[in-house]
Amino acid sequence: MSGLPAAAPVLVRRAVPGDAPALHALIRDAMRLYAEASAIPGPLESLSESVDDVLRHIREDDVLVAEYRHEGRHEPVGTVRLSTLPAKDIAYLSRFAVAPDVQRIGVGGALMHAVDLYAAERGLRRIRLHTALSNDPLVRFYRARGFRVAGSESSRGYPRGRLEKRYPG
Repeated sequence: MSGLPAAAPVLVRRAVPGDAPALHALIRDAMRLYAEASAIPGPLESLSESVDDVLRHIREDDVLVAEYRHEGRHEPVGTVRLSTLPAKDIAYLSRFAVAPDVQRIGVGGALMHAVDLYAAERGLRRIRLHTALSNDPLVRFYRARGFRVAGSESSRGYPRGRLEKRYPG
């Protein structure tokens, strides 16, 4: 894909099993770029996932996909995974990924808007995620969408922040 026009029609929907191969490739591409931009020294867990792992998460968790739709084409350009935690009113956000050639044109914002709708529909009080604190643009992206750093640790060899967004409820 050579990039989308600035006003590209992007639809966010739930992933279906047939999306697994495309989402696997998208996550790998985006996470490689994330690791490089964040100066992460070792391999990321996300890069060891298989297509079968992605398929399992589509079946067990809530996986959203941002899809570019134009002239009969339907192409996944972003994804995010949401897993409900035992507290039932908290979800964990992971595998937030936007295809590298379409970053910074609103695909990530569309996904995060869908996450907010997801939280409202399920009565969630919080969404948590982890990200590399060394990736300033990504941390700013999350902060602009209401996430706050709730803690940090370095057990994976780099400063990793736990971010939370609280919802009224």
